[in-house]
Amino acid sequence: MNNKEAINLVPKECISSLVAGLVAVLFFVCVAIIPNYLTGRSLNRQIGDLRYQLEEHKNILPLYASLKKLASEEKPDILILPQKTGLDMSRLDIAIKTLRDISKKSSMSVISISPDEGEAYKGVKSVVVAMSLKGDFANLRTLLTDLGALPYVEDVEGVSMRRESYGRMLAITIKIKLAVL
Repeated sequence: MNNKEAINLVPKECISSLVAGLVAVLFFVCVAIIPNYLTGRSLNRQIGDLRYQLEEHKNILPLYASLKKLASEEKPDILILPQKTGLDMSRLDIAIKTLRDISKKSSMSVISISPDEGEAYKGVKSVVVAMSLKGDFANLRTLLTDLGALPYVEDVEGVSMRRESYGRMLAITIKIKLAVL
């Protein structure tokens, strides 16, 4: 028997049925199984992303709760200042050092701080201190707020500003009245 005879032994209907069955199985694989596999992979990736986001939310929840609590607390609309007290003249050098420290904390460079002590010895209850500074206008606000928090600062008598020729720097002179005992 040769090949031609072997082919003739298998009926053509069987071969066409076999080919139709193989095409049906291939069609089923292409239409049903492959899309389900791809969808499953996509869903697994989304589940992983959602688990990561859930862990992030669990970690951030205490911070969110504390921020929400802080936001709900009422804050005063005005700046609360300490009760004003006088300064002993022997402690004037400590007050000047405090003024220097406040200036440095406010990112202002101190050029000079000079008190007018002559008035205090004449029985006047205050000393005027002149501060010459260099710095930015935004830092001046912080400096004035911190000066107002000192209990012996009675008044800010004057502030004069002059823009330096370079950049945003200002030359600032502040006259502060300190209450003395």
